[in-house]
Amino acid sequence: MTDLNILSCNINGLNGPHKRIGFLDFLRRRKIDIVLVQESHLKEEDVHRCNNKFYEVVSHSSSDTKTKGVLILVRRTLNITILDKGCDTDGRITHIKTIVENRNIVFISVYAPCTPDPTFFSVLSTYLLKFSDFEIVLGADMNSVMSHTLDRSGPKESHSQAFCSDKLRLCVTSASLVDSWRLLNPSAKSFTFFSATHKSYSRIDYIFISTSLSSAVRDADICSLSLSDHDGNLCRLSLIPRPSRATRWRFNPKLLQDENFCSQFRNKFAEFIEINQGSVDDPRTLWNAVKGFIRNNSISYASFLQKKRHKKIAELESQLQNLTRENQRCFSDSTLSKIMAVRSELNSLLRSRAEFLIQRCRQNYYFQGSRPSHLLALRIRNSEKFANISAVKSQSGLIMTDPKDINISFHSFYSNLYTSSAVGDPDSFASFLSNLDLPRLSDSDSDYLAEPITLQELESAIRSMNKGKSPGLDGIPVELYSTFWSDLGPLMLDMINFSVTQGSFHPSINIAVISLLLKKDKDPTSCSSYRPLSLIGTDVKLYAKVLSRRLEKFMNRLVHHDQTGFIKSRSASDNLRRLYHIINSTNSSSSPCAVLSLDAMKAFDQLEWNYLWAVLQHLGLGSSFINMIKVLYVNPAASVLTGSVCSNPFFIHRGTRQGCPLSPLLFALSLEPLAQAVRRSQTISPIIIRNTHHHISLFADDILLFLEKPSHSIPHVLNLFDHFGSLSGFKINWSKSCLLPLNSKFDPTSLSVSIPLVQNFKYLGIDVFPSLQEILSKNYNSILAKISSDLENWSHLPTSLQARISVIKMNVLPRINFFSSMIPLAPPVGYWNKLDACVSRYIWDGKRPRIKLTTLQRSRLHGGLSFPNFRLYAQAFSLRPLSVWFDPDASVSWRAIEESIVYPYNLKHLVFSGVPLRQCKSRFGPIVTHLLSTWRDVERRLQLVTIWHKHSPIFHNNNLLSGNTPFHCPQWTHHKVNTLGDIYDDNGLQSFQNLKTQYNLPGTSFFMYLRIRSALRAYGVPWNSQLPIHPLRKLILPSEESPSSASVIYLFLLEHSYKPLSITTVWAKDINEDVHVLFSDQIWGMFKLSSKNPNHQMIHWKLLHRVYLTPMKRFHMNLSSSPKCNLCSQGSMVEEGLMTPGGQPTVAEQVGEEPEAERESRQARAKERIKGQ
Repeated sequence: MTDLNILSCNINGLNGPHKRIGFLDFLRRRKIDIVLVQESHLKEEDVHRCNNKFYEVVSHSSSDTKTKGVLILVRRTLNITILDKGCDTDGRITHIKTIVENRNIVFISVYAPCTPDPTFFSVLSTYLLKFSDFEIVLGADMNSVMSHTLDRSGPKESHSQAFCSDKLRLCVTSASLVDSWRLLNPSAKSFTFFSATHKSYSRIDYIFISTSLSSAVRDADICSLSLSDHDGNLCRLSLIPRPSRATRWRFNPKLLQDENFCSQFRNKFAEFIEINQGSVDDPRTLWNAVKGFIRNNSISYASFLQKKRHKKIAELESQLQNLTRENQRCFSDSTLSKIMAVRSELNSLLRSRAEFLIQRCRQNYYFQGSRPSHLLALRIRNSEKFANISAVKSQSGLIMTDPKDINISFHSFYSNLYTSSAVGDPDSFASFLSNLDLPRLSDSDSDYLAEPITLQELESAIRSMNKGKSPGLDGIPVELYSTFWSDLGPLMLDMINFSVTQGSFHPSINIAVISLLLKKDKDPTSCSSYRPLSLIGTDVKLYAKVLSRRLEKFMNRLVHHDQTGFIKSRSASDNLRRLYHIINSTNSSSSPCAVLSLDAMKAFDQLEWNYLWAVLQHLGLGSSFINMIKVLYVNPAASVLTGSVCSNPFFIHRGTRQGCPLSPLLFALSLEPLAQAVRRSQTISPIIIRNTHHHISLFADDILLFLEKPSHSIPHVLNLFDHFGSLSGFKINWSKSCLLPLNSKFDPTSLSVSIPLVQNFKYLGIDVFPSLQEILSKNYNSILAKISSDLENWSHLPTSLQARISVIKMNVLPRINFFSSMIPLAPPVGYWNKLDACVSRYIWDGKRPRIKLTTLQRSRLHGGLSFPNFRLYAQAFSLRPLSVWFDPDASVSWRAIEESIVYPYNLKHLVFSGVPLRQCKSRFGPIVTHLLSTWRDVERRLQLVTIWHKHSPIFHNNNLLSGNTPFHCPQWTHHKVNTLGDIYDDNGLQSFQNLKTQYNLPGTSFFMYLRIRSALRAYGVPWNSQLPIHPLRKLILPSEESPSSASVIYLFLLEHSYKPLSITTVWAKDINEDVHVLFSDQIWGMFKLSSKNPNHQMIHWKLLHRVYLTPMKRFHMNLSSSPKCNLCSQGSMVEEGLMTPGGQPTVAEQVGEEPEAERESRQARAKERIKGQ
């Protein structure tokens, strides 16, 4: 263990020799190990004066004048390894990267500007991004306070001071730093600087440390410095060597790329099976032996490779030594050649290990450095917040910092959490469920669920599982089972079917490892603030995957559309669209209305199993399938992993494991009785909109209740949920739940229970207000401000144009698309222009754009860089609900509302009915109107306006009138005759007799037929030809089973928005010929053939887009004395770019479309022009 005494101080100048010597003597007397100095006032050539026999300046940054300046001094006898050092160019930041007690720690000294400068903290945030793999100790004079209340005396701070403080807090938080002094003095007041001008004290000097170092702080103090007008900050860290990760073997998937490994594995496995198969009666025992073979074989092969490599190195070293001695005795060229060959082979082997360690970094940087990859994400991310659990509260409230004590605390917490506290019995379950009228599967459906698992079913499931995921305790990943499926699959199938027969797995394979993930905005010292993710063995997970794939086919029948979590074809946006309709409709309601948002306590982890089995039985899943599920829940165990410590296993007696493929479906089924009880309750009043009743909305355990007369309904809600919790273990934290009134009719004093009243709350990532306008402005403006701040921080990173575009695609686009998909309304006026300006400023680094944004937004095969068009993405998300409109059988929670809103129009035909937008706003409300407006805008811009097509409605169509009135005929509508496609066939308009026979129309409706036919002729609709399909209708719902995704719609909108590239005209002018062949789509796809490096590909792309300043351009800008080529001093680089020397094929010829005669003629003309120059 190493104790580090760290001092950070603003010394206010060290040029005076007496002051400098006194300061160094102070450091020696106080036994300071590392000193972080601000305001040294030393020039570059004077820094060495701070060195003496006790201390050495290891890094510094100086100004051109005797101002500013930062230093880092280290005690010479300190056992520390310095890896690297660096600084800025302005005398404000310097750092050293070190290794102390096997820990990577970077020490940084920072001096912020005296006058408020918020941009400095953006620069500092970017500077800190370089140290994502290091723990940070940052000593600084920030000239700003973290808290006005605790860190400043005197009058209220100015606006600029407050703004700088906000930026400082954002910088510290984003880097996952904590104030070391405040860590030990949470509410104390102490100051480091007195301002004679303002007659006030403030604490503007700090030592910030990474959260992972919090447990190492033993002391933190503010010490007086007579040599300066600032006090110093002292911090003592007790560093213990960081232990290695918990020893868990994990198969290396790279071995699967080794043909020798795969070959020997199959051969030895065949021998193993020949010997062991049939030696035991229990396939579970044999399967355990198989997994032991996999582990032993993998370890032995890896060990063999390592020994072979070491032996080869020893042989080569010996051979090299002998050859060198021989050549020294008698020199010969042949011996020298042998020496060079042996040395080359030896160097290759010695480099192989290093290449293996850095291969992923170096190779990925070459191939993916500018692409949307994990590597690029690491360059722009903030340090992972609370990546290490450094401290946690025990059950007695004590703060535990020792890693073993932390693990014991979590072990105790989760073993208690997963201990059943059930009070329900079969009779109480039956009594509760029998009155709910829940759906039930048929016998044939339950028989299908209970069918024996087949090898094909297992193989299909394993092919669908994600690769690269962490395996369970056995360390065997999906990739290995997939590669050797023909060998391992039958044995796994035998094990699974035998386990189903016996009712349990072997105890050794039903153990999970619980990995902890901190929830957002939660206290990191509380055990309950972490989400437990269970790492389950791949074989168990595969079995659960098969069961989930069977069960998910029936989830839409078993679970009401109020629940959208974990169910295919349902989306969280459905819940919000419905909520917006309710908010908009209740504003003018005469009854008090409110939304109750519920906070569930550990919902997944407290589900009682006996209740779950009763629900599954009641839903008709059948005893056989339920027993198959129970196999997963017979004596399951888990160990908690915290950092490097893995606890002893403990048994689990309730809950569904987060990480199991089946758990989400089981949880959704377990909550369905609660939702049905709310819907059927006579004492809980729902919100009613146009005769549609709205009781509850669920996304997994995120629950909203829609309440009319909430003061009357809420007591009954509490009773119902308390009763349900006693049966199922599902508990609500009422103090963290909240009630949002939706109109002014609600009287808060009428509420008899203690539930917090709020003006807004967050639901599924959206801030919800009682006004749609507030929802729009608050959410869109907040994300724009956050994106602007992030882009400002990232703008200082040395990234290429393509890398910056990738940053937008992987970080900004998902955030914008989330709001576009969750808020089906137009953003504030000018929003897209502001966003485009913001991202354009970032990708061009604040300089004038060299290429139009519309060009960048084109796909790569059409000459662009696939830069996202945010406006078109938003339109794609706005159009996506049309798949529900067009499909009458689609069951979503908001459909009934919109059907009632647009009546007498039909949702399926509304977009083709020609309703004026002005009328839409007054009749249909903002949500439906926005969709119709988007549809018409897309039709107009893409020139897809087609009035007459198969989907054109006959009735209630403002484009098809009879006497200025749309047609209306309930008889035909009743017989499902609604559109022109119903009365047209391939030959045109059908006769009435055919329609009468086909649709069983009454003969009395012949006059309606004549009226419709006459109107069609009057509007120019042909009678004798087939009608087309509307292109957008075909795009959005190509088939009833598979509606298009937003990305498909976006690509369609994008490709139809292209305009001819203006660059073709410019090139044609320069080379005096038609270049349409050169700029075909094929040429843009050839860049990736030039190099695998995306940065190299960009060179060719920029050349064709004329981004570079050629000698000719520089000559005209008076930046160069000659317009000639820099290489040959002859051509202008235009001809040379398209004509290679030696008669090599041109780019156009490589495309394969330029005749040889034309190529020779063009090259001759180009040579003449070059000679003329």
